[in-house]
Amino acid sequence: MYCSKCGVQNSDGSTHCVNCGSVLMNAVVQPVVGQAQPAVMQTGPKTSGVAIASFVMGLLSFCGLWPILGLPAIICGIIALVNISKSNGQLKGTGFAVTGLVIPVVLGPMMLAILMPALSNVRHIAQRVVCGTNLKGLSTAMMVYTNDYDEMLPTENWCDLLIEEADVSPRSFICEDSDAIEGESCYAMNKHVAGKKLGDLPPDVVLFFETDMGVGNGPRNAPITIRRHYEFLNEFGNVYDEDAFVYKDRFNQFGGPEDLLLRHVGPGSQSGCNIAYADGHVMFVKEEGIAELRWTAE
Repeated sequence: MYCSKCGVQNSDGSTHCVNCGSVLMNAVVQPVVGQAQPAVMQTGPKTSGVAIASFVMGLLSFCGLWPILGLPAIICGIIALVNISKSNGQLKGTGFAVTGLVIPVVLGPMMLAILMPALSNVRHIAQRVVCGTNLKGLSTAMMVYTNDYDEMLPTENWCDLLIEEADVSPRSFICEDSDAIEGESCYAMNKHVAGKKLGDLPPDVVLFFETDMGVGNGPRNAPITIRRHYEFLNEFGNVYDEDAFVYKDRFNQFGGPEDLLLRHVGPGSQSGCNIAYADGHVMFVKEEGIAELRWTAE
């Protein structure tokens, strides 16, 4: 073997270099009888890194990161406890593991109780926004329609006309926060502007609004099985399927302030609804502002 210090080749089994006397790296030094041997440092059990990770993640989950770190903290805590029990005393950290496991388990139900109302509120906000987007789309489609008809707003069948003339999907008439089915409408046109020129209307006049005609005071009424767009009832066009019936008072609706529905909850937990105006803009109007809506051109 070579001496790492001087580079001289030594015979196998040599413990010292024949040239410089240095101890060879790979040599096994035999203990000398009567000579004190170096003390061997005794080491205790190591702390489980997985237990520490569980503890850290458990603490962070308590600081608002429970949805992200709660489950990993529990899993690491369980793994750490199993490893410690099988290590025959070579691993420690049971306290870290138990703490990291218990914090998310105890915190989970508390966080869910706190988050559920917030999540429900987010869902309602999303439905309100989607409903407003629907009305915005209907307003734009009505502008497209009236552009081809000398600016005149329809006096009947306005939903059918937008489907036929402006490529509006039947789903655009449905608010997700309602019980309407495809082939019905959650929106009505202001009856006071029907037959008038859209361009002549004041910009703040109501054009479309949310409604629930025929349902607010009881079950749907006046069922019909023949309508211009009955094929939208179901994929087979089976108009006799009672689950797909549409109703005369749930499509092509015209109405006024008495038919307006406060379907959503807005900021400050106040009820309100989405309103589309003659100039095409859409706003969420709280209950306190409903009385100020303008319904006529005069």
